[in-house]
Amino acid sequence: RAVAWKRDNEKIRKQREAAVNLLNRIGLSINESLELGDALEAIAAYIVESTQAEAGAVFLLDPGARELHARTVVGPFPPMRPTSRRKEDPETEAADRVWRETIAVGEGVIGFVAEHGEAVLISDAWNDPRVPQAVDDRDTRIYSMIAAPMSIRQRTVGVFAVVNKLRGSAFDESDLALLEQLSLQAALTVDIVRLYARQAEQSRIEEELKLAREFQRMLLPRELPEADGLDLAGFSEPALEVGGDYYDVFWVKPGEALGVAVVDASGKGIRGALVVALLR
Repeated sequence: RAVAWKRDNEKIRKQREAAVNLLNRIGLSINESLELGDALEAIAAYIVESTQAEAGAVFLLDPGARELHARTVVGPFPPMRPTSRRKEDPETEAADRVWRETIAVGEGVIGFVAEHGEAVLISDAWNDPRVPQAVDDRDTRIYSMIAAPMSIRQRTVGVFAVVNKLRGSAFDESDLALLEQLSLQAALTVDIVRLYARQAEQSRIEEELKLAREFQRMLLPRELPEADGLDLAGFSEPALEVGGDYYDVFWVKPGEALGVAVVDASGKGIRGALVVALLR
């Protein structure tokens, strides 16, 4: 019992150490760049290293289409559909096929994990019908595999998969537990980076709207002409933050004919303001 307890504690210690190291990697990556691709590359490289895998890949979920696409690939990760290298096929590289693949939710191992939110450990992938194999290409054969959901707040954002443990051994339960924990942190990173991206985009839009509002105000007349017997005043309040509404009062024939223009340009927002600028 003492030996088993010590062994379990050692596994827990290694998992915690790996988790802390991954957080450090994530922090460094985000400090250098807020691009999702850069963060995922740093995460994927570390997880492949930590699980001693030959290769790994991040598949992100498109919730609208209910499809997954490879977003980051580290090492010789094989396609997730059965393939055969044919000389007449101009694109025979496994990596190219992985990038082009579209995996439906529920399809194969990756799709199963995305649909059910459950990790899968396959120690003998060569004899497991769930795992696709290259017909005649040893370089892309799968001997063992783990796929874990990248989930946050009961929502799966993707799947992380590793294949073929180094030195010919197979993945075990400790590798599964490690990948599950690290995949959770990967999901958190995806969520954080996407949140930053949305905030940055919102800030950019707000800045553009601010400039457009100034532009619209410049188009409106600062003062109206004085005409005997008339009190002239104008006011404009766009339905949106920026609109295509415009007015002007001007002499058609000085002292005799006064013109009034009231415009509601087709379309709202910045496009409407630009239409008014062209009209003016």
